[in-house]
Amino acid sequence: MDSHKKSARHRTKLAQLNAFYQMTAAGLGGSTHQNRPDRQSPPGGPPSDIDIEDDYIPAEQDDESLSEEDDDQGIDPGQFGYRHDESDSESDGRLDEEDWSWSGEQTLGEDFEPNEQDIPTTGSTSRPQNTRRVPASSPWYPFPSLDHLIGSLILGQLHSIMSRNLYNHLRVILTLRHVNLPHWDTLRRMRSRMRSMLKMEPSENQSVLLNKTFTLNVQSIVGNELANPIVAQHLEFYPHDPRGKDVFALYQSQKWREELGPDSRVQMVPSEGKHFYIYEPPKGGLRANAPAGSRQFDLHLPSIIPWFHPDLIEIPVDQFQKTYSELTTYYGDSYVELCGNRFIACGSGFQKVDIPIPNPWRVRACGKIIRHVPVTLYADNTSGNKSKRWNKHAGPLEIGEPIIEQINKLSQEGCVTYDALLEEEVLMVVVPLCFLADSPMAAEVTNTPNPGSSNNPCRVCHLKCPQGEVRSTISYIQDFFGIPQLPEPRHWSETQTRTEELWMSSQTDTVKEQERKLQLYGLRDRISLELAERKRDNLEERLRIIQIEDQTPHRKKNPWLKLLSFDGTKDTPVEVLHVILLGPVKYLWRDFMGRITPTQLPQLEARWRAFNTDGLNIPPIQPRYMIAHWKSFVGKEFRVVLQAAPFVMFPFMDTDLKLIWSALCALGSYVFQTCIKDMDTYIRELKNHIQHFEFHLVKMSGRWANKPKIHMIIHLEESILRFGPASLFATEKFKSFNGIVRENSIHSNRVGFVDSIWEVGLRVFYAKINKCIKIGIQQENSMTILSKEGRYVYVPVEVSKDGSLSVFG
Repeated sequence: MDSHKKSARHRTKLAQLNAFYQMTAAGLGGSTHQNRPDRQSPPGGPPSDIDIEDDYIPAEQDDESLSEEDDDQGIDPGQFGYRHDESDSESDGRLDEEDWSWSGEQTLGEDFEPNEQDIPTTGSTSRPQNTRRVPASSPWYPFPSLDHLIGSLILGQLHSIMSRNLYNHLRVILTLRHVNLPHWDTLRRMRSRMRSMLKMEPSENQSVLLNKTFTLNVQSIVGNELANPIVAQHLEFYPHDPRGKDVFALYQSQKWREELGPDSRVQMVPSEGKHFYIYEPPKGGLRANAPAGSRQFDLHLPSIIPWFHPDLIEIPVDQFQKTYSELTTYYGDSYVELCGNRFIACGSGFQKVDIPIPNPWRVRACGKIIRHVPVTLYADNTSGNKSKRWNKHAGPLEIGEPIIEQINKLSQEGCVTYDALLEEEVLMVVVPLCFLADSPMAAEVTNTPNPGSSNNPCRVCHLKCPQGEVRSTISYIQDFFGIPQLPEPRHWSETQTRTEELWMSSQTDTVKEQERKLQLYGLRDRISLELAERKRDNLEERLRIIQIEDQTPHRKKNPWLKLLSFDGTKDTPVEVLHVILLGPVKYLWRDFMGRITPTQLPQLEARWRAFNTDGLNIPPIQPRYMIAHWKSFVGKEFRVVLQAAPFVMFPFMDTDLKLIWSALCALGSYVFQTCIKDMDTYIRELKNHIQHFEFHLVKMSGRWANKPKIHMIIHLEESILRFGPASLFATEKFKSFNGIVRENSIHSNRVGFVDSIWEVGLRVFYAKINKCIKIGIQQENSMTILSKEGRYVYVPVEVSKDGSLSVFG
């Protein structure tokens, strides 16, 4: 970068830019530019301290007179509970290398704070002599001025991003109309300060395989959503029990409601100003079974109580009257003290476990309400249909390690954050709900082999094929299609135990013996296998890995094995995009197009052109594209094919092929439902449709047993029972982020591109905070800000007739 700045070509470009800039300013007329009404001091008032525009360039100034400015100008860190250095300084300068180069260094600033006596307009932006901070009462807070907000919007949001050169070009053009936007570097530093304000700076980590990864703080991400009233009003913090009727949301999932452990499930519910916790005896409004005497006694309960146990009864929470500490006997003795401040959980046999009273989560909450927030985890590459030459990325095991540590801490201890709905601080607890990805990434997370080329292709059950030729036997085909039943299911605890056993085998057994055990167990931990290979081949790596075994032994294995409240065999649901659309739909579509003769292509194109898409809520079909690029379809095209097949493709099929496609279309109509009216009926009919489709498929050819996705369809019903409609755990809604990340990497500086990609999240925040302030004012006349103590507070606001915003408090 330094050599580039010193090159003759770079100096020539800078001279041309400065000459063009000065010519433009001269064309406007010096007197007009200096005596505009918006640059004059208010009548009768003191002289304005805003003297120089951020794009005003004195021609006489030399390059050596440039000096660095303090980057804390513009946004007041003190308003957000951060320390602030008051030593601000600034000097003006002409455009030089620091202004126009693609350097990631902090350059000269042109930040601006509007006069408090003026209403900001696009023509009133200029630069102060002394740097100041934006107060929270500013109409455009947290932006320093309206021009800074406009400049950020012009730079683009999410899918539409403007390059630095184009923005500078547009900025120069707008000066012809006396619109002076902030410099690109000014906006970049402003966004950097906003990231610091949100405490969401990316942190750099080094994986156990010595690859660099970057992560954001999970606590900040989820905490900011709770503090946003626009988002918080749509969140559910308690699981619902729909009784199998009208299932349409993840908060109705079976896992959240029934299958979390005692320490991970929802712990408390507030009622009438009191907090009632599980594993604490309350007093109801009907009767209290407190003993009358003062002798000590024990409270027993089963260690495992199924959700639908016949002995369980429902009691509305509003009938709870007293918490555990308020219960007393007839003689006034403490009910809890007499039972030894504990429950005794009785397990199988004579095993007994003490459960303390009060609930440990009550102690951690310190009187705060607990917000239980389950999250879904998603991993994917960003290649799309473009070349993967530059798509170098770490795998989900390395990326997930720091995230898993954060989630485990949040699920065990929680953290204090602000709830915009309650307008008070709460204790936030985060638990993982499921992991969404394509089949190879899901296989990595679950320590199973890549299904495409494995003799153990299923991550859910023990479908096994010891040798390649066995795939053609009737026994394997029966296991593959679940006739009469599926193979034995995998268990996550067994995977954890056998992974440790395989690591010990890699240290003591031969490579051939280790490979035999890998095939026997159907497991393949990418982390431990890579470490074992490096340990054998490189002395320095051997010493480093021995140190890892001694100091951090958990790092030598897949980090997902230690994620709390996560079952890899059940919480990696069958994803319909990769398993259905990119599975049988893709296979059968290519088979169909392979049968079409060149003379039939014009007729097929005509049928695509005649197909009406009005009832499908999709854009019009491009018939030429459907014919010319049928080998390069992505998920959305395969969805169109599935919907249009009976009307466009059936005239070109024989009877057997029509039966297969009819069964597939009927299956698709069930799979893509967004609301399940009756779960029992739905699962029964879905299972019949799956069996019907695979029956016709295997009649076509037994070689379909070579496609693992055909087998994974059978496990779809288990995923729907656990989480709800398949659309809830489909990755199609996440695919749109691929283009966003790709665009930001294209417009990065090619050096610190992680920061450039991270600005995606900041742009999302821009949209959220603008919408939040607008709607919050209209509905509640208040907004959320951070106080100097670093706490979220709710303050009243008022909107005047001219649209300005006033904050009180």
